[in-house]
Amino acid sequence: MSVDAYQLEKTYRRLTGEANFISRFRSFIKRDYQTIKALDNVSFSVKLGEKITIIGPNGAGKSTIIKILTGIIQFDKGNAIVNGYDPQKQRYNAAYQFGVVFGHRSLLWRHIPVIESLRLYRDVYELDSQTFERRLADFISVLEIKPFLHRQPRRLSLGERMRCELVAALIHNPPVVFLDEPTIGLDIVAARRIRKFINERNQEDGTTVILCSHNVKDIEQICDRAILLLKGKIHYDGPTKELASLLQKEKRLDFTFRTEKKPITTLIHFLQKLSVQENVKITNQDGKSLETLNGNDNSIRIEYNADAVDLDFLIHNLLQMVDRVLDIQISDADLEDIIEELYTNGAKKGD
Repeated sequence: MSVDAYQLEKTYRRLTGEANFISRFRSFIKRDYQTIKALDNVSFSVKLGEKITIIGPNGAGKSTIIKILTGIIQFDKGNAIVNGYDPQKQRYNAAYQFGVVFGHRSLLWRHIPVIESLRLYRDVYELDSQTFERRLADFISVLEIKPFLHRQPRRLSLGERMRCELVAALIHNPPVVFLDEPTIGLDIVAARRIRKFINERNQEDGTTVILCSHNVKDIEQICDRAILLLKGKIHYDGPTKELASLLQKEKRLDFTFRTEKKPITTLIHFLQKLSVQENVKITNQDGKSLETLNGNDNSIRIEYNADAVDLDFLIHNLLQMVDRVLDIQISDADLEDIIEELYTNGAKKGD
C-alpha cells in the first residue's frame, strides 16, 4: 500500500463576529468561535503507482487532506500512513517518501538561481552527485528548463516556474507525489507539458500521484480514479471515466429546424409540458423563452436525464411537429458541467 487514510477527522475554529467597533470591543472580553469540520470520517487507500484525483468545491477538505498526509498539519482523529511511515510521528523519514507541489506556494527560493535551490534539495535528500546530475539531465530534457536554471524564480513566468517546481519535488525520486493545483493559471501549452511529464514519471518510475485540481483537463488526462469530497465527506470513490455516468445520466439534444406550414404553437406547447418535468431544461438559441420561436430557422437545446425521458418518444414528437430538420445532435453532458452541478447540489443539501 502506498497511501492509507483511515477515519480522518479535522476541525477548525474560526473567530466570528461582525466587523464593527462594538463586536471588536466585545472580543477582548469574550471571543466567539465557529466550529468548522473540514474532514468527517474520511477513509481511502491508494495503491503503489496509482493516479487519483481528489475533487470538490472550495472548502470541501481537499487541501486539508494533502497537508495532513505531508505532515504540515495534524488531524484530530484517525490514522494516516504514507509509504509505511506516519507523517505526524515520523516526519523525517516520511519526508523522503513524497514530493509535493503547491500551485500557490513555491519550493524554490525566490532570490537565488533555480539550480542553487535544486542543489540544496540534493543535499537535503542526501543524493550522491552522480544520481543528482543524471536525474537533473533527464528533467532538463523533458521539461526544457535549461534556460531557467541560472535565473531567479521571481524572474520566471508562472509556467516556467511550475516546471522547475516539479523538478524540485521529484529530484529525489519519491514514491508518492502530491500535486495541489499544479496547472493553475498556466496556458494550454504549459499545462499540457506538465500533464505529460506527470504521466511519464508514473509510467517510468511507478510514482503514485495524488492530485487536487479544479481543472477538468488535469482530471481527465492524468487520473484513473476520482474521490469526490463534499462538506468534508467522501461522496464518490471510483473510476474517473464512470464519474459522469454513475452520478448523473445527463444528456443534451441540440435540435435545429424550420417550420412554415405546421403551426409553431403546437411545438411550443409540447416543449412547455416537457420542461415542467424534473431533470429537463429547455432553452432556445438565444437563451430566451420558447414563445419567441417562429417559422424561421430555430435551434433549441434540451438537457434531460436519460432515466426520466424516453429519447424515442422525444425525437418522434419533434419530427412530427416541424416541416424540416436542419440538424440534430445528441451528446453526453460535459464532465465539467456535471462536476459543477454536483458542487452546487451538494452545497445546497449540506446547508
